[in-house]
Amino acid sequence: MKKYIKRITTLVLVAVFTFSCKNNLLDIQPASSLSGNSYNSEKNLLAALYASYEVLQWQSVDGIHVFPLMWQGIRADDLHSQFASFWTAGTIMDDFSLMNANNPSVEKLWKKWYTGVNRANIVIEKAAEFNGWSSAQAQQQVIAEAKVLRAFYYFELVRMWGGVPLILNNIESTDDIPALGRSTTAELYAQIDKDLLEAISSESLASKGGVAAGRVTIGLAKTLLAKSKLYQKDYASCVKYCEEVMNSGEFSLETNFANNFSLDNENGVESILEIQYGDGFTATNFEVANQNSQGSAMWQMCFTWVSGRYTSFSNMLPLGELTAQYDRTNDTRFDATFITVGTDLSQASPKLAQNWGSPVAEGQMSWLRPNLEDCNYSRKYFLSWETVDQLLNVQQSPKNEKIIRYAEVLLMHAEAQALGGGGAISGLSSINALRQRAGIAALGTYTLADVKLERRKELATEGWNRFSDLVRWGDAASNARLISKNFTPGRDELLPIPQNERNLVGFDKLAQNPGY
Repeated sequence: MKKYIKRITTLVLVAVFTFSCKNNLLDIQPASSLSGNSYNSEKNLLAALYASYEVLQWQSVDGIHVFPLMWQGIRADDLHSQFASFWTAGTIMDDFSLMNANNPSVEKLWKKWYTGVNRANIVIEKAAEFNGWSSAQAQQQVIAEAKVLRAFYYFELVRMWGGVPLILNNIESTDDIPALGRSTTAELYAQIDKDLLEAISSESLASKGGVAAGRVTIGLAKTLLAKSKLYQKDYASCVKYCEEVMNSGEFSLETNFANNFSLDNENGVESILEIQYGDGFTATNFEVANQNSQGSAMWQMCFTWVSGRYTSFSNMLPLGELTAQYDRTNDTRFDATFITVGTDLSQASPKLAQNWGSPVAEGQMSWLRPNLEDCNYSRKYFLSWETVDQLLNVQQSPKNEKIIRYAEVLLMHAEAQALGGGGAISGLSSINALRQRAGIAALGTYTLADVKLERRKELATEGWNRFSDLVRWGDAASNARLISKNFTPGRDELLPIPQNERNLVGFDKLAQNPGY
């Protein structure tokens, strides 16, 4: 059973920090308010660490949508949004010409990741100062976990904006806000790597079996380091850290691809970093003005309205050009990734099949969508009617969401080796492990193009990679879907620096990205 500590409320870069923390990772009693010099016990410092994890759950900040799939799926060529009148935040991701520095979702995404940075900064600083730890190992583990989280949050920032301010100190009041300019991407990646290497070398991070579900592991730290090296085009280092993860025995592929997205198999053998969600611990919807750690809204955003409590919104819809990449007859990933015309839901949800029909018919796929080109839904977030009937709050799905799976380690390994990274393990065996699990023929040889295709199919609709992949490969400017959405090379690879942040820090310090 998932356990919780009450929510944490904070503003980053512009406010004093006052904490009442929530833990969805360990069984620990709720913490009272933490502020100023209140980090005076191991229990409170653990609560602050858990608050650093909580940011991962935020799909809405101050009532504004920041779903990962907006930035990596709709903004790319995998999904499209709903009508402009129905979901404006998503529709802007369908047209690059509509993006500007005053976009509220951009501002709230910036706030989300900097909130995570500052919470991690607090833990690193306060945990180092505190002398009452039960053991040196406990202290080192907390600091190491916070450094891995900080590295992850900066990785998201640098992917989205390029160079951003590098803040490594605890901000306790507005007087502490540094008027920093933008660090270079090289400086940011250097700090990301430094945090991860220090966490790894501390020898305090546990393996997956030695820590509660959802916590940072040594395998996660090495996987993030491999990913950082891949983005820096240090392919030899990427291969090195991938192979360390592969040789560790900490993770493996699920025998059945679909098991990765089952409520009955959360934090399974393939999961490296997974967002922990639970149902109904608050009565509010997901679009609250203050951040509440809560259930996921993804099933509502991605599926369709049927009737009664099955009230979903038909957003983030897979494009036909994505579904066409699969061998629908043989590739088991197709039915585990999509619901489309012909999908049989009678086993997954007898009541839904009874009310909606099974197999799915053409007319049932077009609710609220007469003007959109494709009839597909994302199955990885699907909840059966029977499950929804039992939810305490239908806007809070208990289904966890994958950020990194072991499959991505194999994909990074194959890619980096194809680009000259060397290594002791065959990259061909890595890509074939995924193809064979999917039920499609193994390759005799492979190219970078093969890796790109397998990466797209394997990770489709999970929301953490597609747009950034196109950018780092140099494929964004020539991508037909992006061109049709008014993509401007040299501008739209990055998001604009939020205007309110520039107003606060100063235009001379916080320069805008090109074209905005």
